[in-house]
Amino acid sequence: MLQPTHLMPLDDANANVPRRGPAREGQGRLDRLGAAMEALLRFRDHSDGDDRERFLARHEDLRDLLEPMLVDGDAEPAEEAGPAPSPDGLQPGRQIGDYRIVREIGRGGMGIVFEAEQLSLRRRVALKVLHPQLAWSANSIERFRHEAAAAGGLRHAAIVPIHEVGEWRGLHFFSMEFVDGQPLSELLHKDRLGVRGDCSRAAEAAELIAQVADALQHAHEHDLVHRDVKPHNIMLGHDGSVRLLDFGLVKSIAATSQSVTGAFLGTPHYCSPEQGTRQGAVGPRSDVFSLAIVLYEVLARRRPFDGETTRAVLQRIEAGEFEPLRRIAPATPRDLETICHKALETAPADRYASAGAFAEDLRRFLRGEPILAEPPGGLARGLKWMHRHRVRVASWAAGVMLVLGGPAAYALHQHNKAVAIERERQALDAAEGLGFRSIEQTLGLLGEQLERQPGLPAQHRARVDDVVRLCEGFLTLRASDPKRRARVARALYVTSYVYGRLEQFDAALAACERALELVGAAGPGGDTMPGLEARLVRRRIHLQQLVRPSEANAEFEQATAHWRALAEAPDADVEAAIEYAETLLVRARTFADLPRRRTDAEALARRALAILTGARCAGDARAQLTALRASTVLGHVLLYAGRANEALAVLEPSARRLEQLPKAPLEGVELALTTAAIGEAQQRLGRTGSAEKSLRAAIAEATELLAAYPGARSLRRTLMRSQIRLSATLMARQDFVEAEQVLRTAGSLHDADAADTWLDRSLRGSLDAQLASCILMRSKGEERTEARALFGEACELFESVVAERPEMLQFSTELGGALNNLAGIANQGGQHREAVEFATRAIAQQRRVLAATPADEHAEKFLGMHHGQLALAHAHLGEFEDAIRAAVAATEHAPRNTGTLRLAAESACLCAQGIAADSQPDAERRRADAERYSQVAVDALRKIAAVDAKEAHGWLLAPRFAALSGRDDFQKLLEETAR
Repeated sequence: MLQPTHLMPLDDANANVPRRGPAREGQGRLDRLGAAMEALLRFRDHSDGDDRERFLARHEDLRDLLEPMLVDGDAEPAEEAGPAPSPDGLQPGRQIGDYRIVREIGRGGMGIVFEAEQLSLRRRVALKVLHPQLAWSANSIERFRHEAAAAGGLRHAAIVPIHEVGEWRGLHFFSMEFVDGQPLSELLHKDRLGVRGDCSRAAEAAELIAQVADALQHAHEHDLVHRDVKPHNIMLGHDGSVRLLDFGLVKSIAATSQSVTGAFLGTPHYCSPEQGTRQGAVGPRSDVFSLAIVLYEVLARRRPFDGETTRAVLQRIEAGEFEPLRRIAPATPRDLETICHKALETAPADRYASAGAFAEDLRRFLRGEPILAEPPGGLARGLKWMHRHRVRVASWAAGVMLVLGGPAAYALHQHNKAVAIERERQALDAAEGLGFRSIEQTLGLLGEQLERQPGLPAQHRARVDDVVRLCEGFLTLRASDPKRRARVARALYVTSYVYGRLEQFDAALAACERALELVGAAGPGGDTMPGLEARLVRRRIHLQQLVRPSEANAEFEQATAHWRALAEAPDADVEAAIEYAETLLVRARTFADLPRRRTDAEALARRALAILTGARCAGDARAQLTALRASTVLGHVLLYAGRANEALAVLEPSARRLEQLPKAPLEGVELALTTAAIGEAQQRLGRTGSAEKSLRAAIAEATELLAAYPGARSLRRTLMRSQIRLSATLMARQDFVEAEQVLRTAGSLHDADAADTWLDRSLRGSLDAQLASCILMRSKGEERTEARALFGEACELFESVVAERPEMLQFSTELGGALNNLAGIANQGGQHREAVEFATRAIAQQRRVLAATPADEHAEKFLGMHHGQLALAHAHLGEFEDAIRAAVAATEHAPRNTGTLRLAAESACLCAQGIAADSQPDAERRRADAERYSQVAVDALRKIAAVDAKEAHGWLLAPRFAALSGRDDFQKLLEETAR
């Protein structure tokens, strides 16, 4: 090992003293070094609790030598000592070997940590440099390198890996992975720690400590004890990662077990009793104790052991004197408090046997499972108190023995105490049960209020949040009781639906998942209520499809496999069949909205019906009701798939059965939706009279129910959707005035106070687009201002829905339609450049749909329509080749849509006229282009004739196509259509 070139700097006080000879100067330094070593040995062996600062104050003349010695070997400087002076020249931009310093990010007793760039690999690293004042000490250098070697030999996700150890011009350093984050010490008083965002702060603390315990277990398995676990040495990355740092005091387990004497190790407030008193070997359970102090501090936001001096702190640690968490942080879950207190046991044998066992119990708490740690009983607490107050207890016991006769008095006292405790426990159980019944009643009342009150005021969400906290508090009182877990799970199941009605789907999913944790942990004595777990699984699948669609697949497969096995067993009961069918229907409803999955939706609905129509379900009312819902799902799927006749055959008998059920929001919504679907199917089949009648019936049904349940969002949406469909029927028979009135009435149903979900945005988008179309058709294109504003609003709404639910391709189609109408308005107003932009965006949306579903005829037709508007805009702008390409595409994608074909023909005719009048000198080429463009126009008109000869004849006579009248093929087509 290289030795430093300077032993110590000259004192400022002696700066002007004449220089002595080398021998005399060296002897003086050796004398001072010897005196410092003597003082240090006396301090270590006979300090009697004396603290570091007092010792240094008594030896002020030797402070410059003693301070480095106090951090040599196993010693650790007190945190209050303050930062060491910056090493000369280590400023941002300075290069140390292969590393360029960026900034200082931390200091410790051994060195300074910088953010740096490793130049050869161009990567960001953390660079730890040994303090220069320690560089003269071989022990310090050895310890510094030992820290790097210890950490470098470990490979764990929660331990920062070491890249390189080296020395450059007398500076000893090692580089490691850079963790972008904050030390735990800076986050102790914040409301969130950043480890997880889906749970309480207490659960975050448990997850954090469990990860650190995993890292410690890894170190212990490699024969290393950390000995300095504290918040300063735990780093939390901005990505939620957790890292354990600073292995400066790490030592072999074998080495620590060989001797129980030596210098004080670690930071006083975080050391174990065996570290502070040096009575007993320091081992893995010492790290468990230190980590438990960190857990306590995170939960209580204060340290368990504190005092004015180091000696006072160590005395409290030795005595095990700290305030229970329930007093300092009453919101701490009881199981988590029990875990923390067990790890803080004074005797190592009473703590967790390993850091891994500590981590496992924390994770049991996080999963809602029974923990292994048990809270100390009254006797154990009494013994601990007696241990801490030995003298007082001895004198008190002597007095009792003299006065009361000793054993008899003690037995009587214990009996009375047990009776009082049991009486108190029974009263507490009764009070807790009464309190939880009020929670359950609150949930029921809240569910009714949400249906009967318009709007979704913010206080409803706050009230449900309060109920969830009360549920967790009730559970914490006795978390190991399986019946209590089951009761809370049932309440959370109801809470999930209340959140759903508030359209807080993330919160609903969290409540459902927590309930499932409790049901799984309730055990055989949990009285979990038949089918509760099955309903919770279904509920979670449904909510995942709303919140995280990709995560529902695996769980659905697992659930259906489970229920299929039960339902198909020879001795299966009707309940298993119902659960299996309802699980299939949850998935089918979601697939019904996805064009690519409608075949799967049909198969699921038919399978559910087949299960429910078997002999065992024939007389069961619940099975029949589930079968009715399966029929309506199947009918909607068939309608969306374009099979209107088949849909009517399923929907009409379902509607008749629904009419016989009692009026309630759920059944009312089902009936209104089914009746509206019947009207849409009739409309598609050309039965406009029947369609109008069915849609008006659906509107009447939904309006009546909404008057009784104004807070039912699903009813409100059903009513709006039925009104939009009715307006389409009215517009088809040219009744634009009533259609507009119906649409404006539907618009008044929008609840501005409600949650702005994609469902509502898509419905408002459809409403705005339909109203804009109605206004244009009623005014014959004259009233463009309001129509343009409505189409613009529809585009914004559909764009947000497409971004949120890209898998639902129908919204891309609707967005393309709104953009196409904007392009048409722009073309009519002479704003052809804007028309190009709108049409191009519309084309992009339809291409996206066709890429996913190539057989989508509607998207294909709409793509042709968008090309028609694009062709007209390019033609007016004189961009003839672009216009012709768009016109040809329009005729290819929409060969039977006469409006689109007319746009293509008109655009090509404009191009032919424009190129013929062009002043370019190449007359031959202009004539050839004009001929080509005219041919495209005539071909488009011929396709109109193939669809409707009468309409084609009218267009052939229109002035806009007069330029084509000199062509033979045009005249021939005119004669053919006149017949």
